Amino acid sequence: MQCTFYLKSIKKTVNLDMAQLDCADTHQKIALAKDIISKGIGMNLINGFFRWITSLVIILSTATIVISADYRLIVVVLLFSVLSIYLNFRNENWRMEQREHNIYLTRVLNYYITIMGDRNHAKEMRVFFGFVNWLMDKYQSTLFSLRERLKKLYSKKS
Repeated sequence: MQCTFYLKSIKKTVNLDMAQLDCADTHQKIALAKDIISKGIGMNLINGFFRWITSLVIILSTATIVISADYRLIVVVLLFSVLSIYLNFRNENWRMEQREHNIYLTRVLNYYITIMGDRNHAKEMRVFFGFVNWLMDKYQSTLFSLRERLKKLYSKKS
């Protein structure tokens, strides 16, 4: 099954025209498709479902214990449980947004490196005089923005 999806992705990549292949967004989508194929489709969804079920079982078992002890504590336990689930959900979404954007910037950097280091592109880059400088500026600005994002992310954790 995995091989079939991989072959379909290769077939679609081969059928792209040159303008699409030169676009960084196209390379982002191709790499994302390969990641999904290699890591399994929907594993995060399945893991999230089982985490939700586990949380529900913990809440219900805690509620059963609290009701047998004192029924007023159930409100406190439920409030803290709901708050915990909400904060965990927000934290997970924030981390995924940061991760996806960092992956995107890294893929753009790899695309620029591929263009600058490829033998086939070297002749074309010599023909267009300012293209090398423009490409280096784009690479450096993307690298700087990725470095600044990582500094902000890791300085908040410390």
